[in-house]
Amino acid sequence: MLDDEKALLEIFEETLRDAGHDVEAVGTAREALARLNEKGIEAVVSDITMPAMSGIDFLKAVHQLDPDLPVVLVTGSPSLETAIQALEHGAVQYLLKPLRVSELESAVERALRLRRIAILRREALEYTRAVPEVDRESLQAGLTRALASVWMAYQPIVRAADARLYGVEALMRSNDSLLASPLAILHAAEQLGRVIDVGRAARSRVACVELGAVPGLSLFVNIHGQDLTDDQLLSPDGGLAKLSRQVVIEITERASLEAVPNYRARIHALRELGFRIAVDDLGAGYAGLNSFAALEPDVVKLDIELVHGAHREAVKRKLIGSICSVCRDLGILVVAEGLELEADRAVVVEAGCDLLQGFLLGRPGSLADAIGSGSGA
Repeated sequence: MLDDEKALLEIFEETLRDAGHDVEAVGTAREALARLNEKGIEAVVSDITMPAMSGIDFLKAVHQLDPDLPVVLVTGSPSLETAIQALEHGAVQYLLKPLRVSELESAVERALRLRRIAILRREALEYTRAVPEVDRESLQAGLTRALASVWMAYQPIVRAADARLYGVEALMRSNDSLLASPLAILHAAEQLGRVIDVGRAARSRVACVELGAVPGLSLFVNIHGQDLTDDQLLSPDGGLAKLSRQVVIEITERASLEAVPNYRARIHALRELGFRIAVDDLGAGYAGLNSFAALEPDVVKLDIELVHGAHREAVKRKLIGSICSVCRDLGILVVAEGLELEADRAVVVEAGCDLLQGFLLGRPGSLADAIGSGSGA
């Protein structure tokens, strides 16, 4: 806890201690940064207006030490400029003085949950696979062929509680033998700078489906982080916009959002159109806490490699249970994807996963087949 007003700092410290938190209270940014190097700090609350170093500069310095350390900024002199800077540099919340006790406690609890998510993602990364490298010349030829033959398969997603159909995921496929899977296609597109071309090709196929016959069906659609730079995706006249109230946009954790200009505003634009947001491949990538907090996902999907064999590996079971617990507190649905064994299904249901997906529930196929197999799961 950092504030140069001693009386206020004491009040904040007492409030958080009464709420059950261990608190390190300091009056200068220099002292706070020294403490961060020495102690296992899980979240930071800092005033913005301070001598020697502003709260914004302190925020930048904190994230140089640890990009995943959540920082809550507090100010008695709010301005649009500092609010924008706070968001741009990764503050998880921007609070105005005078603070209500409940407001401060809520902000700290949320910051700690986000910290827990960041730690769990780091641990889960050990249980995932890297996408193999492919010769660039072969990628170029294969991607050109793949784009000419892209089609979409659909896989059911069912509720863990009663196995009733919740939605379907649109999965990109092609008839090219080299690049037949979504990961292979996306990896090739990243290497060749053609991510937006691939995204447009896939979304144009999805936009043609008719969902009116299944009221309330959720349609999960994958995008790459770079697709957020495509104005076509964000346009009310874009192909998916007509389906926005039923579409959950999946953004893979395998690619960082930090390189996407103004990504927070672009995600907000998607929400304004009616889309919900999901983080895909949780535990498989390097997306940081800042981007996770900015996404404020409605859904997270556990990476397949974290789910596979969970019944045999205690570490995986513990990770899945912990992720489900934190997400439940944040109001986020958790999907266990890649389920192939009944034993793994039992584990993720017991751990608290809300939704299930995988060959065990239904293989990718036509939309009609996905709806039919999901309804009968």
